[in-house]
Amino acid sequence: MIKRSLLINPLLLLLMVAGPGFAADTIVESAREIPLVYDVDVVVVGGSTRAVAAAVAGKEVGASVFLVAPRPYLGEDMCATLRLWLEEDEEPTTKLAKAIFNDGTPTPMRVKRILDDALLTAGVDFLYGCYITDVLRDSEGNLAGIVMANRSGRQAVRAKVIIDATDRGIGARLAGADFAPYPSGKQTFSRIVLSGTPNKNAKLLPVIFTIASDSRRRRGASQACEVYEYLVEVDMADGSWASFAAADQFVRNQTWQDGQVDAAEIPFQVPPDPVKGRSRQKGKWPGAAEIDLDALRPDGVAGIYVLGGCADVSREAATALMRPVHGIELGIRIGAAAANDAKTREVGAIEDLVVGGESGGANMGELGELLNGLRSKPPLTDQAHVKSPVRGIPVLGEYDVVVIGGGTGGAPAGIAAARAGVRALVVEYLDGLGGVGTMGRISQYYHGNRVGFTSEIDKGVGAGGWNIENKMAWYRREIVNAGGDIWFQSMGCGAVVRDNRFVGVVVATPHGRGVVLANTVIDATGNAVIPACAGLPCQEIGGEHISVQGAGLPTFSPGVGYLNGDWAFNDDSDVLDMWRMLVTAKHKVSKNKPGYTNPFDLGQMITTRARRRIIGDVVITPMDIINKRSYPDTITVAKSNFDNHGFSSHTIFMVTPPHGGGLVGNVPYRALMPREYDGILVTGLGISAHGDAMPVLRMQADVQNQGYAAGYAAAMAARGDTTVRKIAVKKLQEHLVEKGIIPEEMLTAEDSYPVSDEAMKQAVDGLDKDLQGISLILTDVPRALPLLRAGWRGAADGESKLRYAQALGMLGDNTGTATLVEALKDADWDKGWNFKGMGQYGRTTSDIDNLVIALGRTRDKRGLATLLGMLGKLSTESEFSHCRAIAMALETLGDLSAAKPLADFLAQQGVAGHAFNEIGTAIEQTPRGFGDTSTRNRSLRELVIARALYRCGDYHGLGEKILTGYANDLRGHYATHAKAILKSGRRNGR
Repeated sequence: MIKRSLLINPLLLLLMVAGPGFAADTIVESAREIPLVYDVDVVVVGGSTRAVAAAVAGKEVGASVFLVAPRPYLGEDMCATLRLWLEEDEEPTTKLAKAIFNDGTPTPMRVKRILDDALLTAGVDFLYGCYITDVLRDSEGNLAGIVMANRSGRQAVRAKVIIDATDRGIGARLAGADFAPYPSGKQTFSRIVLSGTPNKNAKLLPVIFTIASDSRRRRGASQACEVYEYLVEVDMADGSWASFAAADQFVRNQTWQDGQVDAAEIPFQVPPDPVKGRSRQKGKWPGAAEIDLDALRPDGVAGIYVLGGCADVSREAATALMRPVHGIELGIRIGAAAANDAKTREVGAIEDLVVGGESGGANMGELGELLNGLRSKPPLTDQAHVKSPVRGIPVLGEYDVVVIGGGTGGAPAGIAAARAGVRALVVEYLDGLGGVGTMGRISQYYHGNRVGFTSEIDKGVGAGGWNIENKMAWYRREIVNAGGDIWFQSMGCGAVVRDNRFVGVVVATPHGRGVVLANTVIDATGNAVIPACAGLPCQEIGGEHISVQGAGLPTFSPGVGYLNGDWAFNDDSDVLDMWRMLVTAKHKVSKNKPGYTNPFDLGQMITTRARRRIIGDVVITPMDIINKRSYPDTITVAKSNFDNHGFSSHTIFMVTPPHGGGLVGNVPYRALMPREYDGILVTGLGISAHGDAMPVLRMQADVQNQGYAAGYAAAMAARGDTTVRKIAVKKLQEHLVEKGIIPEEMLTAEDSYPVSDEAMKQAVDGLDKDLQGISLILTDVPRALPLLRAGWRGAADGESKLRYAQALGMLGDNTGTATLVEALKDADWDKGWNFKGMGQYGRTTSDIDNLVIALGRTRDKRGLATLLGMLGKLSTESEFSHCRAIAMALETLGDLSAAKPLADFLAQQGVAGHAFNEIGTAIEQTPRGFGDTSTRNRSLRELVIARALYRCGDYHGLGEKILTGYANDLRGHYATHAKAILKSGRRNGR
């Protein structure tokens, strides 16, 4: 049922007057082409144990197989439900079941790793985090594959046969199969909870989970967790996703236990609405070998199997089918049958395929989405697409405020909006709220301004450090108690935009894809997903640099809290990169190394620190923070140091090092609004700020307050029948003052830019003593340049002259080239900097590095010989910062004479060959610890030198060869960077 606001929303009025023939539950999606990324015999939809068994069996029979898993792991039938044990009458008979169960009740980690390995060993391609959204048909109307949505956008998969292994038979439903109606009224769900104080409805099961302690944090000996099961009756309106989402919240309310250490991600139910099969299997479970496979073939729909509880079998038999040992056995049969079907079943050519769907609906605006395909695999051409004609997309709901992402900023935004009395929905991909501080397990503050709404959170769950289960529960209860809705296991994958105003979002759920209309959309993904789907320009890695902060992925042992790490880069907008990191992490933890010793489970949230960001009305820079810039529309005051888990890219930090002490960063409301667009606010890591400013702005305490401010602003817009661009910002600030988020003086603050002529002159004049004035100079370079040239000419001594020459060079001015050449003429490399993740503070370039970069930026060929001399002084043991500095300098000059020396450096043993083009390479070479940086140092050094070589004209194709390897790297940032360089082309030819 569509949720309706109590307020008169303009969008609702449009729906009401849409005219004759309008279907009130659909809106129009314009024609488009969907990239085809896999072309296989069999596609398996679902990541359960039975799905994996089917995929492996199909491959063994000779079919090409691709598996689409909705969660960030495989084995959801066991791990998401925590139904990990064997029943008394169950005996593993298959190879896969024996691997899972032969050592007793498995941990989720064991299940997930075994299923990964089964597919990898069999050579089955698979991806996590993918939801089926549509089916493909050929020109004859026959099923011909699926369409999936994920972090990379939406893509098509051509397949001769579909195995629908989802719990609700979503693939078959999209294909038009008939199902029994979902019965309204009381339905029983079950949920598993580990440890804690049970309530009267709990049943203690005769199962004990033994949880190994985390040796890195030394939290004590292994503990035994009691396993409780709850049976909960839920009043279900229907079988819609909204009903199931509401049931999820009700079941969570009924099963909360004080002191619990973990709980099932989803309530479990044997579906009461089976498909109408070609035949019906009656009676008890006869064994997988005796099941009539026609009970798994929908009547009237060829080319698809229903491998799950919605098969046309008795509900007693369905209960058995959903048990892993039986499901695996049946999956093996279905996989083989599907592979054999594929040998004789033909589907239309790619150019004849079409995305199915109903026509009609209201024209609410353009539905924008990412249609770029996948970066690397499989090796299909970029030109392979299938047609998606004009069609109707279902409206799943309408709210005043829709928050996409329920993390550090999203959960507070949902609370603020719901408390303000408007209809609010929070859409979250995982099964818990709170983001990095809960699902990411970084459960204590580092820095941050712990005031306002953050202080309220801390009172509710514990200040400084917190119990993760309690914090997730606090967020959830605050939203639900205030009247808000939560959809877990769902992701925003598109935008609805009309006349430069966001009027809704496209959401992929476990039940399919649809639109949620909204007065305001809050993008709390931390990755600017919704603006990117609308085609808005964003700040992200390109050909300019590959400066990105490191990421971690925690293990998970129930009852153990804080666990931080930094051992990789990960691109949150890249489903292939996410897959790579989740697969390799399971092998990291399988090694008996500190911090990854026999964990109960692997975390589901990759804790990235740098993501895609919008370009807003204001772009916060490092200078704004250093200069203590004030704004008339400040909504939060962030506090931190430059906790940069990587190397800096901004010019300011190639002149003077980042400040090490506590800093304050004012965040204006305008930094949350994409330039020239309305109806949307972006919070968290996706705000409009330079990447080198984000370490000060991204602390959890500050993002919590920022999210609250965004949610309240969106509620103000709904209550006032207006938009977030048109609200009275002073009224918002007054509320934030009352809440304690900002100090009262912010109500009368003005923009402290532009700096005065006197301040600019003082900053320039002060360069003869040190370089600190650069923070003011960089706010207005055209105004500063004449003063800098005069300063260089009038400098009293060589050191002063060099400071001016360095500043001029960094700004692209060659006035002081001769001074820079003289300073570097007889210089040796000083102590440099190697890439460092955890605990990275201060400069990431040395004094000599900075002079080298400045000389290159003059673009003056008088510096070429000096730079080549510095290149000749590098060795394979030289620090990364030196390699980066000389590469930046030479590529800026772009002279052909630098190509051979750069190629010679790359040809030295151990310098090249560090791309991860295969998952086996990634598994083998991924560091085992929480903070090892050796892999990143090697790859970064190779990449920056190869980039310079290519931009200097290349030498025997070596630069292009290396960049092409990285363009196909499983690591997203490397691949994106390399592709951008190759696309830009050589500056000279050789």
